[in-house]
Amino acid sequence: MKITRNNIDELNATIKIEIEEVDYEENLNKKLKKYAKKVQLKGFRPGKVPVGIVKKMYGDNVKMEEVNKVLQKSISDYLADADKEINIFGDILPNEKEQPNINIKKDTNFVFAFDIGIIPKYEVNYEEMTVPKYNISIEQDIIDKQIESIKNQFGNFVDEENTSDKSKLTIDINELDKDGNILNEGIKREAQSILIDMVKDKEIKKQLIDTQKEEIHTINLKKAYPNEADLSGLLGIDKEKVKDLDSLFQIKINKIEKYVPGELNQELYDKAFGKDNVKTYEEFIEKVREQFQAAYSKNSDSQFNRDIQEKLLETVEIQFPDEFIQRWQNDKQRDVKDIKERKTKEKIKEEYPEYKQSLKWHHIKKYIIEKNKLEVTEDDILEANKQITISQFAQYGMPMESLTDEILTNIVKENMKKQKDNEKYYMTEYAADIKMLEFLKTKVIEEPKEVTIDEFQSIINKINTKEEITEEKVLEEQDTEKKDIEEIKIEEKKTDDENADA
Repeated sequence: MKITRNNIDELNATIKIEIEEVDYEENLNKKLKKYAKKVQLKGFRPGKVPVGIVKKMYGDNVKMEEVNKVLQKSISDYLADADKEINIFGDILPNEKEQPNINIKKDTNFVFAFDIGIIPKYEVNYEEMTVPKYNISIEQDIIDKQIESIKNQFGNFVDEENTSDKSKLTIDINELDKDGNILNEGIKREAQSILIDMVKDKEIKKQLIDTQKEEIHTINLKKAYPNEADLSGLLGIDKEKVKDLDSLFQIKINKIEKYVPGELNQELYDKAFGKDNVKTYEEFIEKVREQFQAAYSKNSDSQFNRDIQEKLLETVEIQFPDEFIQRWQNDKQRDVKDIKERKTKEKIKEEYPEYKQSLKWHHIKKYIIEKNKLEVTEDDILEANKQITISQFAQYGMPMESLTDEILTNIVKENMKKQKDNEKYYMTEYAADIKMLEFLKTKVIEEPKEVTIDEFQSIINKINTKEEITEEKVLEEQDTEKKDIEEIKIEEKKTDDENADA
């Protein structure tokens, strides 16, 4: 067997693998002898069929199998050795122009031609890299707004005599017939709560303002609440029945309440920050400020990470065999089982700039991790999953008070058991990002910048974050296009792992 490589340019090469009969003949004969012992053929006792006859019956198929085994091993061994010399991208691809015709029946020697994509060596310099670090000042008007928000959060409804546009009403509801009488078999609801400012119809809202308890009004509830879900909840009927509803309703006002924000006293302090954690107004203000500082400190750290990534993507030069990679992506579409999910060549070409940035970040990260021996451990992956789980809880407003580290760890470990291969790979990449960025923080030069919240928000809005792996991006893994990209990256990693094992 002989393998030769012809470098077309710095990014592309072809390899030819020449397989001779001696490379597979021994295994071919062994397998045919095994077949002879198992084949049952009329006129011969079991296990006594001559090898020559077996060869005529199965020789071509067995020969093809053995040649293919030699070919696959040759490719695997070659890529493993070549990887020490050049950085090969993904898999090799058949070269149809230089591939000779193969006649498995007549030929004894075979030549196979393949294309390979090469990523030239590159450097990632980060030690002298300057990155802005934003110190966010919390202005007094922001503190004041937050205080009002807390007061509203812990306020109460109190009784009042007359209604206003902010009143909450407790009402009884009765459906009326066309003559204005209560329908005996109509819709009846007692003690239902409504907010006047949620009524959509201006005339109905005006009708309900400046009224008193025990008053009775006739209104068109469908006009008051045009949203079918809202009205079906109020009336206790299916949304389908709401569509055909054309009745007027009588409502009787049983109770009128208004919402009063909480007062800045010990009761509110305890509700907002836990019992006796805050005892004075000054301590309360400081706690509010600390909350903002903690939240925006995390935002500042996230932006620092994004800026590090953006700077590396801008400054590091990596050449990619673009045409080869797009061919490789197209070849991988055959592995997508659902034909509807397969991408056309045009779609691959359209998405390639984004994929290329993702690929570039992958190689930058790989370089830094390997150079500095930043091994991603199982504990790192567990911690990355914890971060995502905490973000999910916060996103859906789930209570965090009772979420101890032990409970969180158990939840995460159970979820990790159910993860699919692409989810496991993505979380490993996310853990690698965290580890690498923590390392880079100790190496890059911080450039402190004082900004207000509005200025910081303006900066964030200008940042293009398509290439970063963030908590938000991980939480959006249901996006089909993103999954496709990650499946491609998984295939590349599997190939790298197979080559490494070989």
